[in-house]
Amino acid sequence: MRSISSCTKILLSMSKINFFSIIFFFPLICFAQIPDFSQTDSIHKSLPKKPFIIQTNDGEEFIGVIEEMNDREVTIITNDKGRVIIPKYNIKKMEAVTEDNYKSGTHIGENNFADKYIFENNSLPMEKQKIYVHSLYIFFWSANYAFNEKFSLGITGIFFLSLMLDSKVSIKINKQTYFGPEAHIGYLWFSPIYFGYGNFKLTTGTKQNNFTIAIGMAGLMDNSNSIYKNRTATYYSIYTANFGGMKRTGKNIAMTGELWALFNYANKKPIYVGGIGFKTLKSEEHSFTFA
Repeated sequence: MRSISSCTKILLSMSKINFFSIIFFFPLICFAQIPDFSQTDSIHKSLPKKPFIIQTNDGEEFIGVIEEMNDREVTIITNDKGRVIIPKYNIKKMEAVTEDNYKSGTHIGENNFADKYIFENNSLPMEKQKIYVHSLYIFFWSANYAFNEKFSLGITGIFFLSLMLDSKVSIKINKQTYFGPEAHIGYLWFSPIYFGYGNFKLTTGTKQNNFTIAIGMAGLMDNSNSIYKNRTATYYSIYTANFGGMKRTGKNIAMTGELWALFNYANKKPIYVGGIGFKTLKSEEHSFTFA
């Protein structure tokens, strides 16, 4: 299944030189994982009495208590439609009702775009063999491939002026806490300037509601003097600390926000960058973030 979204960028201005240090994007392409019902369950299986949500391939949704489940079909008792028998081949997704997916009598679907806030990624696990493409209009883009839930690798381009190699790691610490080192390194096409960014982040929560704290460092090497003027390369560095959060506030919307602090030895006072916004979740195929 494919999904699309938009994102934004950050431009850092440093003494003597302006450069792009980090660009983060929101996912565009996603391939959803569908549970396999063909090899599981038996007619004698002990069934839970708590309510379940069943979504079918033809777009219907049933919320109720499962009465019977075997290798061919699932029988569910609902308040509005009574007793319904659903063939397993027609079931797209089945999940227990929780505080995250059911609010005020409404089913809250899964957040397929929970891996990023406004600028920053979080360290929630990725979906195996999913391709993430992030973009801001036609000027900024990136593509990442998740080899498994713990590791993805990709590239980022800035209006064909630069190219950057990206990597993301997600390590589970406990049920809802993940540690995620991340690295980006790249260069400008038209000038011998190289730049990179790395950080360590800790995320706690679920895809619906989560919070991240991260610390990192961005650097730039200007090698133009060493090539044209026989001088040594010039180096710049900046240290970062940031917080990010997301809260699912309704069926079709999630609130998100970030706060960054940028530190540099040349400047005694740090630079603060922050904002809040919302992410549209009405469609499973695309999402937009406004901040």
